[in-house]
Amino acid sequence: MKIVDAGYELLFILAMCDKIYHAKEVKSIESFLATHFDSFVKIDITKIHNNILMLNTEQRLSRLISVADYFKDKTTLKSKLIMTNYALDLIIADGKVTDEERLRFKLLGEFWNVDLDRHINKRLNKNG
Repeated sequence: MKIVDAGYELLFILAMCDKIYHAKEVKSIESFLATHFDSFVKIDITKIHNNILMLNTEQRLSRLISVADYFKDKTTLKSKLIMTNYALDLIIADGKVTDEERLRFKLLGEFWNVDLDRHINKRLNKNG
């Protein structure tokens, strides 16, 4: 796995937490990754989508954990903060944050030793 694949999987799984993903979300993820990862054009998005869409909720959680762990070991704190800021933008874009989105986002923070629960509360209070 490459870091850009891990980043895409991570964001796609987070986008699917509310059980729906939109083409607009996918395009936004692609744009974000193209800006931050030189090798973005080399990933097989269709394959990643198909693999993730075949997973049930529990399997997606397991995959998120695996991808977050891989990303943790291969990136800097700065990269993780850029990724989590964008991930938060992605999950609050529809104006609400489901319990599952919050749980997944908080879990990501636990893996990366970043207090994302505080971060999400701060952003929601700022936007609300």
